[in-house]
Amino acid sequence: MGAFEMPNGLNGVNGFGHNYDYPPSHVEGPYKILDQYHSRPTKLRVACAGAGASGLCLAYKMEKMLEPGSWELTLFEKNPQFGGTWYENTYPGVACDIPSHDYNFTWDPKPDWSQLFASGKEIQGYFEGFAERHGKSGGD
Repeated sequence: MGAFEMPNGLNGVNGFGHNYDYPPSHVEGPYKILDQYHSRPTKLRVACAGAGASGLCLAYKMEKMLEPGSWELTLFEKNPQFGGTWYENTYPGVACDIPSHDYNFTWDPKPDWSQLFASGKEIQGYFEGFAERHGKSGGD
């Protein structure tokens, strides 16, 4: 290589390529290599713990971004309703600690929050409404 030449990174290290032989495709032993494509499509099965904001977001994104029939999502929720933290915490004065308009999903805005730092009840209502607008119940 001359003084002004750059090494060819596409041809190995510092311009020196190496040829490697592939291992034999059928060998004797306890393991079996299946005759199938490397990236053969299979159904993606996802389990999500909790149906609060993150669980609802996951369900929505999977529904919108993945091929229908190529996935299966199970949301495991200990409570009888969506909402997570906002369903569980009902103590007096519970409210969001950031401005409410930053707490909703960008694809489902809520421009009419009743106050800058919404109450827990109002946030819970937003998530229940979101599930009604965008979700599917277990039987559908």
